Amino acid sequence: MKVFLTGGTGYVGAHLTRALVARGHHVTLLARDPRKIPSFVGAEGISLLEGDLRDRDGLFAALPGHDALIHNALVWDEEPTELELVDPRFAIGVFLAAQRAGLRRLVYTSSTAVHQPFRPVMTAEDALRPGDFYGVSKAAGELALWAVAQTHDLSATVIRPGPVVGAPASEGAPFKSDRRFEDFLRKARRGDRIVVARNDGRQFIGAADLAEVYAAALAVDAGRETFLAVSRDFVTWEEIAREIVRQVGSGEVVVEDTGLLPSPFSFDTGKLERTFSLAFTARGALTEHIAHLARTTPRTE
Repeated sequence: MKVFLTGGTGYVGAHLTRALVARGHHVTLLARDPRKIPSFVGAEGISLLEGDLRDRDGLFAALPGHDALIHNALVWDEEPTELELVDPRFAIGVFLAAQRAGLRRLVYTSSTAVHQPFRPVMTAEDALRPGDFYGVSKAAGELALWAVAQTHDLSATVIRPGPVVGAPASEGAPFKSDRRFEDFLRKARRGDRIVVARNDGRQFIGAADLAEVYAAALAVDAGRETFLAVSRDFVTWEEIAREIVRQVGSGEVVVEDTGLLPSPFSFDTGKLERTFSLAFTARGALTEHIAHLARTTPRTE
């Protein structure tokens, strides 16, 4: 297939690009900032389009001839800003441009944040109930996708990843890490105590595994469906802190009991397994994530 990919120059996008090209797809990367283009751009099966999500006419001109759109870009800021409203508007523009250009398959990157506050068991069929503005933005993107897909009878897939971990797609490719990993690393290097809550954790997913979900979504036309893209295993921050201490060789992990039950919440991965025959564990990717972070983070002593 010929796939138009937004957000292809980021951490997850680089993994996604490599996975799609490895399966024989041709990927067009939309990049606003040429400085962020991955080193493998220019390889066979990849082409680059310098452009901006705000340029709807430019998108419409570039999209014809493609078979599928994967909207993976996020317009966001670390602090609350007007970008909270801009991202859903861009998503609507991208989906409408793809529909006008004749694309029949649309894939959107949402987030498990649309389920907050987390409950004991969550499925892809649960009602949207975001607990913060990031979740609101992603929920709005999902609704925009369904509106376009149902109105024009298109195949549409929503993918809701959990926290993503793992090494970069290639040497020099983008890397992103939760600030807690960096905080734990700094404390371990100083020999400080790393305080974590007992049973506090998440269902992570490896970046390369997440790319497999997108590839499967293009290979199997499931109609209009939503998938939770997380690993089966619930990994605690205690486990992560102990792995950081092990790799660094210093630091102390202190576990506080805050009343959390073992595996206090769970995302059901059954639909992912039944539809795509995919099931993941995140522990290997977490080990690689920590090793890369330790290798590339400068010491501040």
